[in-house]
Amino acid sequence: MNILEERLSPEVLAEARNLAASILDPNTATRSEIWKSVWDKPLYANTKVTTAHRWIKEIEPFRDEALLSWGERDGELYIEKIGPGTKRDSFRISGRASNELLSRTQVARHRLFGIQGAAVAMRAMPYDAPFERLAAQPLDLAISNIQRAYGGGWGPISVLHALTDLGLAVKPDIHLVRSARAIGLLENCHVSVKPDFKQLLEINRRVGLLCHEKFGDRSGRNLRYLDKVLMEISRCGMLTD
Repeated sequence: MNILEERLSPEVLAEARNLAASILDPNTATRSEIWKSVWDKPLYANTKVTTAHRWIKEIEPFRDEALLSWGERDGELYIEKIGPGTKRDSFRISGRASNELLSRTQVARHRLFGIQGAAVAMRAMPYDAPFERLAAQPLDLAISNIQRAYGGGWGPISVLHALTDLGLAVKPDIHLVRSARAIGLLENCHVSVKPDFKQLLEINRRVGLLCHEKFGDRSGRNLRYLDKVLMEISRCGMLTD
């Protein structure tokens, strides 16, 4: 892996180091700090990163208010799930900010519902270090607890994406899995095109072992750096050589 890492551009490596340096400490990060890091993760699920970034730009003006009142009947935005699945008609949107929000973006309502669910759950958590307890839990339990609290729109991958910014996990997207397989990290480990829960945990376990082998520890910063580097090795096309 070190050889592939050295072939990444200085800009990519600098970005990886910056991401590693900017992770939140789950033992001390406040509710508002964590919210600014995790709120947008439902926008990345099953879509292109460029599309997710466009959506984020469109609805970021509502981010702080979302934490304060989304999901309350008398709040700025209230989304009800009134039908099955994720189709548009399965959700009803109301609230003082609903018209402005819908005029700004075409983000699917089930994604907005996921953001709302996270906001409701975050308001129920302590303001000071709400993730401290989760950080001490085994990864499988932490994922399950967050999914249960946040509700619809928060699959295991979205939760892992959120935990990545806290240095608690890696996000096993298609690029990280390709790189991990190419360097032999997934030897004797079957990983589906869409990894199941058990496979996601195993990938995280093996990347954690690689992190300890490479850096001598499994600190949050080193794990975040490794997550970015593994993703970029594949995304930059290095595995086609």
